[in-house]
Amino acid sequence: MGLELLGLVAAAVLGLLVSGILLVLFLPVRYEFGGTWCDKAAVRLAARLGPAVVAAAWGAETGSRVTVYVCGLRVRALDKIQASRKEPGPSERKSKGGRAEAEAKEKRRSSLPGLAALADRRFLRRLLETAQQVVRSVAPRVCEASGVLGFEDPYYTGLLAAARSVFPRIGIVPEFAREVRDVCFRLEGRIILAVLVYHAARFALSGEARPVWKQMLRQRKAGQKLATGRASPVYK
Repeated sequence: MGLELLGLVAAAVLGLLVSGILLVLFLPVRYEFGGTWCDKAAVRLAARLGPAVVAAAWGAETGSRVTVYVCGLRVRALDKIQASRKEPGPSERKSKGGRAEAEAKEKRRSSLPGLAALADRRFLRRLLETAQQVVRSVAPRVCEASGVLGFEDPYYTGLLAAARSVFPRIGIVPEFAREVRDVCFRLEGRIILAVLVYHAARFALSGEARPVWKQMLRQRKAGQKLATGRASPVYK
């Protein structure tokens, strides 16, 4: 009786776990990205997955804020106000710059073999095709922009007018007489995580990508052996 009850509990937990994973993979994540640009810029981003909503906002004056809602109830909020940084002294800048330059050189030296393996025409073509498919799957379905925008240089305002004639959904009116910024925009779309996982797995297991992964792995192992040999000299 005890073993049967334990088996039922384990099966129920496993079923809930699998159901949760399937919901996360196949339930669409609806996102909304918008913002305003007047005297100061401000942007906001909201992502909804079922009853859970993650909202983030950033403003040049107000700083950043991330809020999590579940079933309409606020669960957690994180605020971060931008603070002025203390400028480091000349000696501190020099020491930090030397360390950063040495670390960057070492990082470039270790990553060069792996980057050389990526310079394969078939691999790059397949990567570009996968990127296009991913962009099409996550592209926003609603794109709106409105307001009035005028630059100090009329040349850039003319570029805006040309872009407005090519993309009629851009409702921003160019203003040539004065410099003005009063713009708001909004993007809406959805992302299905299962589609992204499918494209990533299909690319990683493709015939164009597998030889590149193997070559990168071989080059990394050879680099590690060379670095180990340099670090531990042999005394005769």
